[in-house]
Amino acid sequence: QQQADARRHADQYVAAQTLARNGDIEGAKAAFERLTTEGPQSYRVMARMEHAAILEAQGDLEGALRDFDAAAEQTKDPVMRQSAQLRAAYLAADTGDFPALQRRLQPLIAGGGQMSYLARELLGVEAWKAGNNQLARDTLENLRLAFEAPESVRQRAAIALTVIGPAPAAPAAASGQPATPARAPSEGETK
Repeated sequence: QQQADARRHADQYVAAQTLARNGDIEGAKAAFERLTTEGPQSYRVMARMEHAAILEAQGDLEGALRDFDAAAEQTKDPVMRQSAQLRAAYLAADTGDFPALQRRLQPLIAGGGQMSYLARELLGVEAWKAGNNQLARDTLENLRLAFEAPESVRQRAAIALTVIGPAPAAPAAASGQPATPARAPSEGETK
């Protein structure tokens, strides 16, 4: 019986995906919404994420954000949770509330793994857009140098760094001397 139920839910999920693929967005939206309350937990979470994606495509960003947040809370699977959290973070980035976005991204960054690199990339870009160029540079430079990060993320970080540009030079001291401390003379040199 359990296998038959699982198969039935899988078939319903595939049917909802087929509706979306064939352009029946409202039908797919209704089917996915129904599936968020039926069947095994994994199908309910996946259906909620599909429903959120449809809401996003229809311009209901608040509804999509709520659904992605709910999916992240409902799932026990870490990859599904991180995926839902990251999708929610991309939506939240559009609100312009950078401190709120930082709070959303922190668990993803702290969690490590592949999603953490995408979260760091989003943090770096959004820090730049928010005018926090130092955080943007630091985050993107660390990404650029992270050999375990996907190559595409490292390349985008390098490109973003060229757009942001270098940090401004430190102002010279009032005496006209460089702001950086002078190098101590080595043995054999005179001051």
